[in-house]
Amino acid sequence: MQTHILTADDIDRVVALLKNGELVIVPTETVYGLGVRCDREEAVDRIFRVKGRPQDNPLIVHVSSIDMADRYAYVDEFAERLFTRFAPGPLSLVLPARDTVAVNVRAGLPTVAIRIPGHPLTRRIIEQADVGLAAPSANQSGRPSPTTASSALSEMKGRVSAVLDGGPCELGIESTVLVVEQRIPRILRPGRVTMEEICDCLSCPNPLYRKQSAAETLTSVNEAAASPGTRHVHYRPDAEVIAVESVSSIRSVRVDSKRDCMFCMNAKLAAVFRLRGGDQAGLRYATDVQTYEFNLYEWFFEAERSGYTRIFVELPPESPTTQGLRDRIFRASGSV
Repeated sequence: MQTHILTADDIDRVVALLKNGELVIVPTETVYGLGVRCDREEAVDRIFRVKGRPQDNPLIVHVSSIDMADRYAYVDEFAERLFTRFAPGPLSLVLPARDTVAVNVRAGLPTVAIRIPGHPLTRRIIEQADVGLAAPSANQSGRPSPTTASSALSEMKGRVSAVLDGGPCELGIESTVLVVEQRIPRILRPGRVTMEEICDCLSCPNPLYRKQSAAETLTSVNEAAASPGTRHVHYRPDAEVIAVESVSSIRSVRVDSKRDCMFCMNAKLAAVFRLRGGDQAGLRYATDVQTYEFNLYEWFFEAERSGYTRIFVELPPESPTTQGLRDRIFRASGSV
């Protein structure tokens, strides 16, 4: 199959492909998604085959508005308040599903995750196609999510009809996935939207009374099953990823400049990496958490292309705003 690179000038072509049940990679503000109409099981099944994705791992349905969300799920007052506050944006809500959603989208569960993406091109496509898109990240299952069209193409070339190039993704990690049960919000997958912001929106007490690490299980097994990115290995490149908490954890490591690279925000870590034998060419440095988050997955792809087989990745300081990033690093390293 030939994979075509399309632009904003090709919207009508993208809409036609999606209406016909074809797979098209589309940009969002978080990561590039592998999109297909969410109401046809045979179309959705292509996602699982192309990605090598386990059938028990549900998908997120992307819609263009709250009204469209209500077409596929029962949108209650809490969901409406959350969508009004955070959408379009990086928040996915797990809601009771309507039978308009293909069963394999929700992995047979009675719930479905719904999101209104922030990228205007993709919202426009969904509006014109007049159908929600099941759209997991456009990668082979378990690998890092692509945040550029070129990385998406490298993962899926010859497997999908087209890639819509919408530029680099604005945020760089996947959405927060949230469920509200008995008026209590529960984060199933951390992301940019924090529990503090959610509780402020819902005017409810924060259920996380104690400090929690991203490495801890935030949900029960049944709750985690409702969310993508929580039950199987995720976000891991072919290279070995080693999560680094502090300078002391790398001081005794022997670094091979041909094999090893490092991603960090701490200048002392960068200095120790070089002192232990690392090369400046293998360093990727960000001065703030948002830039670090924005670059993480693309750095993974870049490290692979450069032939590195071991990646030291600094864990940012623990805080509500770093939970999503820490979660992705832990999962990439196999620490969760």
